[in-house]
Amino acid sequence: SKFAGTLGAEALQSSFAVTYAKIGDNITLNCSFPEDKIEKFFWYKQEFGQIPRAIGLVNKFRSLSPSTILLNEFNNSRFRIIKTGHSLNLTIIQTTLSDEATYFCGFARTHGIELRNGTFLKFQGIIRSEERRVGKE
Repeated sequence: SKFAGTLGAEALQSSFAVTYAKIGDNITLNCSFPEDKIEKFFWYKQEFGQIPRAIGLVNKFRSLSPSTILLNEFNNSRFRIIKTGHSLNLTIIQTTLSDEATYFCGFARTHGIELRNGTFLKFQGIIRSEERRVGKE
């Protein structure tokens, strides 16, 4: 699938997955990058019908110890972004229903932000008004 140019991002081929969790779980989403020359890495959250919002970023800046910045409502102890090697992990501690969304990682290039993996975080065992539950989960 192709992602549109939201956030000034370049459209590119990307994978899309679904991660199932239960409310209160700790979950980690991961993303990998192809090269070492990238200096800024991002995680975004997109709720249904909304534009993506930046969760936070990692500034590599040629230092051995990257600095992580969590933004706005994500700047709390429930969210962690850790970069190791060619991977960027987003951990959400004690998930709540408001965490159900699609999460994208991305990185900055001179021409904009490229988005990578899209992962939809879906909670099991939740009865929604628009759904009928069939069988046991």
